Amino acid sequence: MTDGRASTTTIAWSSNWLVVYLFVVSLAGALWVAVDATRCLAWVAALLLAFAIARYPFVLETPPRGVRPGLRDAIAAAIVSLPAALNLALTWRQEFPVSGDHAVHDGLALEAYALWVPFGWLIAVVAIVLVIRAVRRNPASRLPLFGVAAVAALGLLGFRGAFSVQYPALLHFASVPFRALIPHAMPIDIERLVNALSIPAWLLLLRPMLIGRRVDIAALTTGFFLFWQRDFVYYFTSSYLEPWALVLLLTSGEHLLRFRAEAIWRPLLLIGSAAMVKEYAILALPIVAAVFLSRRLTWPYVATCATAAMPFIVFAANRDARLWSARGYMTLGEAMGPHAAQWWDRVSLQFGAALPLLALATLALLVLAFRNRGATAIAIAAAANAAYFFFALRTRVWAGYPRLNLASLVFLALALGFVADRIRWRGIGAALIAAIVVTYAGPLTAMIASDRKPADARNFFEHFDAPIYYPVREALAHSNLARGTTVEVLNNAKWIWPWLYPGLASETYPDLAAKYRLGIASFTSMPQRCACTSSAAKLAVFVRFIGLGAHLPMRPTMEVEAAECRAAMERTCTRRLTIVHEGVVVGELGVNPAAAGTNPPPPIRRR
Repeated sequence: MTDGRASTTTIAWSSNWLVVYLFVVSLAGALWVAVDATRCLAWVAALLLAFAIARYPFVLETPPRGVRPGLRDAIAAAIVSLPAALNLALTWRQEFPVSGDHAVHDGLALEAYALWVPFGWLIAVVAIVLVIRAVRRNPASRLPLFGVAAVAALGLLGFRGAFSVQYPALLHFASVPFRALIPHAMPIDIERLVNALSIPAWLLLLRPMLIGRRVDIAALTTGFFLFWQRDFVYYFTSSYLEPWALVLLLTSGEHLLRFRAEAIWRPLLLIGSAAMVKEYAILALPIVAAVFLSRRLTWPYVATCATAAMPFIVFAANRDARLWSARGYMTLGEAMGPHAAQWWDRVSLQFGAALPLLALATLALLVLAFRNRGATAIAIAAAANAAYFFFALRTRVWAGYPRLNLASLVFLALALGFVADRIRWRGIGAALIAAIVVTYAGPLTAMIASDRKPADARNFFEHFDAPIYYPVREALAHSNLARGTTVEVLNNAKWIWPWLYPGLASETYPDLAAKYRLGIASFTSMPQRCACTSSAAKLAVFVRFIGLGAHLPMRPTMEVEAAECRAAMERTCTRRLTIVHEGVVVGELGVNPAAAGTNPPPPIRRR
């Protein structure tokens, strides 16, 4: 990036590309939805920024040249992506994971899809293509400026949508074509597929185009360290928002490591885009901006940093935005007690025999931080991310929860791969990859093996509170119930979280909701609700306590209540179907002839 005014009529990388970025991210991120008074003020700031860039243009530094990946890159990317691909394939159309945030993100994704399809998405894509082509042909084009104004004006039309308020919505835009092309897939499986595709996209699109490197030893070391780790495999085949934000952070972090201040506008915009996928990525933006701040505040640098942050500012300006507010912080004394011990136990459980590799990656980043300004930036960002979640009162019950450490681990993996690439002895990379595969093999193999079992064999894989799988699909598949039968699905997981939301049946099991009249209810403290009636079949589903949930303090109470529920069904149901998984009763379907209307179900279903 250079200072001063410059003619944008002959320079391909004009500052007008910043306005293009602002237009594309604001449009695709649906920032024009649910505009309130506060967000209107943020939009005014965005428009003023876009106008100032157009009025006082400058030249963006030419970025490194991209490369085109080949067959060897594709094979390497397939190997790095293999655990995620296997996990996704083996759990396709699995039971819905209750608890956690799965139901929330599933519902918001469906709401976004309903808004975009069919014409909204096509119009947006056409508008984006036209704006990009206009700037390519004439870098001084004012079309991006008009586009930003048009997007801001859309908010005045009164659109509403929770999907663009609670969390950033950029990922939902990218998932629209997949949902349209695979209409019969389960809604959550579309989100899981899009997230899994982020791994090959990083290796075959983002990294070659923006870093100018094929799948080399650095990418392989980083990729194996991250994407063969079982928790990363789980999260990258989940419905959570993190995966695409993480690969954008991966790309921006490597850009900083390799090119430092060169074309700094690109990693800044990548971080800004990541924050529009998952909000906590924004923590890295002010850190990178400060580390590379020149002694003299220049208009180009200020404009670039402001542009990278502006979409997130517009998002956060909505008073209903669900940001990771800390709700206060623990003191150092509080944090270093049982909280730190719990954090260490959880991290040790996550990595196990691979803990020395984690320590090596940490050491690599610390050493690089003193030699490379890009490493300094990502080291501070990694520390800030870890410290925020470690000390925040809001997240104290999730101490060491892998999902909160993902961004920090991404930066550690980058440092490990960078060192492997720079050490003269080329065998170091192969040795590191071999060590990673060996130490990850046991937990990863066990995880893949569990995919072939009933879904509840993976209960509490994330943490002590999630996920929880119920045999809803399995029970109804073997129920012999007539189409149109009313089925009330009952659970008592509110003992784990009082506000637990299993999700709407039409969103979590749309195919079953189309066949039966499904209702979701709770029998927490009310086991008598399991009793059969003549108006509805009752499907009681029970938590299988396994993994991290095996020793939950509420387990005895829940199991006693589950037994009372089954007793109520035994007294009142004419016919019952019991679902037993590995010796544990996980579900019971009870019907009366008037409610079932068809042949009785088989008495027991064991797996």
